[in-house]
Amino acid sequence: MTAVTSVAPFMKWAGGKRKHCARITELLLQGRQRIEGAYHEPFLGGGAEALHLLSMSVLPAERFILSDANRELAATWCCVQAQPQALTARLDALARAYAPEHLEGEEAIAHAEAFYYKVRGAKGKSPVAVAARFLFLNRAGFNGLYRVNSKGGFNVPWGHSVTRDVVRAESLAAVHRVIAGAHVSIQRTDYLDAFRQAVAGDIIYADPPYVSAAKAGKGFTAYTPGGFLREDQVALATFATGAIERGVRVVLSNHDTATVRDLYHEADGWTLEPVGETRRINSNGAGRGKVAALLIHGGGR
Repeated sequence: MTAVTSVAPFMKWAGGKRKHCARITELLLQGRQRIEGAYHEPFLGGGAEALHLLSMSVLPAERFILSDANRELAATWCCVQAQPQALTARLDALARAYAPEHLEGEEAIAHAEAFYYKVRGAKGKSPVAVAARFLFLNRAGFNGLYRVNSKGGFNVPWGHSVTRDVVRAESLAAVHRVIAGAHVSIQRTDYLDAFRQAVAGDIIYADPPYVSAAKAGKGFTAYTPGGFLREDQVALATFATGAIERGVRVVLSNHDTATVRDLYHEADGWTLEPVGETRRINSNGAGRGKVAALLIHGGGR
């Protein structure tokens, strides 16, 4: 397959798959240069694979369906798609307020910390305000984590960085260019909707919150108020297996654990491919090394 220079995601997202995009794309396309069905990506997150495929221009014009259950994340993608200039201006104002030029040293640090928690405690009232707050917290918060409590409140602590590097206008503009058309639909929806909607000839890439590679109960899955629990993993595997049985090409990512291997059996049409993966974003520094992961694929053709 010809090498592709893909557009980079516009934000940090735990478990981003940019370094695995080439292999994921090979598994999705199965040697084809073009797919005649739709591309679905629930668990959109940073959207590295979607952006990679959009950079390749391999799919029919009206057939990208990108979705996530996280309301603020989906709203941010929609804002990048429809209002990138207004979003950039709002981020620039936040950056200047966060790190005023006239403050230095301890005074600048104290101001930045207080400003971060002020923004964290506020709620955006317009789509642009919601998206700007989301990206500001993503870039100024600890390690780019996104975590909410049981009531849906964002609760990641300040990242101890005093910087204006929260705008990244060029990155936002580059992503806008590839998602601006009506051929890209961005939705806030349940992850199972992608599998319900998919028909023979479609392709799906699903990158859910991973089954914990640590002890039971120690995994981090709080991207939505209810978390992503074992029963969600079971439902995902059930719907994914149903999709490949009706001719949908499905590729998933997850940790290489006994739980995952119990959910996806070769007898049901799945191939499990071990891959090494670096966890780049984690609240615990000890958790940022290599972890065993799988690419799970089946269906199509």
